[in-house]
Amino acid sequence: MTDPDRFTLIMKCLPGIVRQIVRQTPSYSEGQTYVLPLLKSILPGIDSNDLEKIEVTLEVLDAILKLVPCIDCSSAVNTRTDLTEIIHAKITELLAISIFSRKVQQFAASFVRVMVKAKPIEILKSLLPQTCEHIKNIVNQSQMNILMDHTGDIELTWYLTLVRELVHARYGTLLIYKDIIMSVFRQCIRIIHRHSYETIARAAKYLLQSLTQLHAIYHLLSDENIDESFADFVPIRGWGQHDDFDQFQVQFHFPTTNEIDFACEFVNTFIYDELQLQNENCLILSNAERLRSLTVIYYIAAGCLHMVPNIKDDLVTD
Repeated sequence: MTDPDRFTLIMKCLPGIVRQIVRQTPSYSEGQTYVLPLLKSILPGIDSNDLEKIEVTLEVLDAILKLVPCIDCSSAVNTRTDLTEIIHAKITELLAISIFSRKVQQFAASFVRVMVKAKPIEILKSLLPQTCEHIKNIVNQSQMNILMDHTGDIELTWYLTLVRELVHARYGTLLIYKDIIMSVFRQCIRIIHRHSYETIARAAKYLLQSLTQLHAIYHLLSDENIDESFADFVPIRGWGQHDDFDQFQVQFHFPTTNEIDFACEFVNTFIYDELQLQNENCLILSNAERLRSLTVIYYIAAGCLHMVPNIKDDLVTD
């Protein structure tokens, strides 16, 4: 369908009938045969030139994938050699467009966040070193002058946005990138452009949360074992079926000692410098520099607040 308005209207209707399509019932058993063709047909709706089309397409995908269990097909890498290159090319193309088009930057950033939470090892390996290298080159080529430019640099801001999303990675995957992450913050923590320093400050918060918070790492929404030989259960029978919330099988990742040490080193490296700056130079700081420093302090504190032990003191009595 080429008419964008008609496409959008149809896509808005689809989430309401998805369950009826994917469920296998005596009255309508052929609906499941349309699921894969439907998924393929709506993929062109992810169009960076039309944000409304992207939104309704993602809503339909979300509605379908909430009801359809996805089976592990990782063994395909043993028979296919083009999967990684295809994925990498598509990601690179999207991110390159986002550098120059502010219209789709927010969408692309959200896309990166979803990917890094789903596949942190692969996405960090593909994007984080290159992104940090781009930031280093931009700052060095400007001879540090870009840090004091109130107008900002759209390319640098975009790469900082990428870092902000990539540090959402969990399960200890950030540890091997500790040095380059610290290097980026050392280079850019004093940047004066408002959008840029807000981005790097939020990145500090997300980094600390990723390193120190409890995260769910595995859960099954069904009692059936989808990894078996399928002699007793075929996953397609579970499409669109209701599950018992009390039967969720959840496992958690607890912060390791190395992650806690990384978080403590990060806080000690950056927050005390900002506090000292406020204490010693408060009267001579410009309003912009003061706001930048307070913003960084606020987000670092927010990121590690749950690590601060409760204050033990006598109860206040009337």
